[in-house]
Amino acid sequence: MLDEKTINIVQSTAPVLKDHSKEIGKRFYELLFEKAPDLLNVFNQTNQKRGIQ
Repeated sequence: MLDEKTINIVQSTAPVLKDHSKEIGKRFYELLFEKAPDLLNVFNQTNQKRGIQ
């Protein structure tokens, strides 16, 4: 069960995440593969380039 503070944080940040999900996802994967290049073989790189993964 989430406490009230956590619920408020999620509710207040959800719209920003929705509006910027593509940019956030792109940056997330950039950082992930920079920090852990061995994970490149786990993800479909064609889909990564197309922005659909």
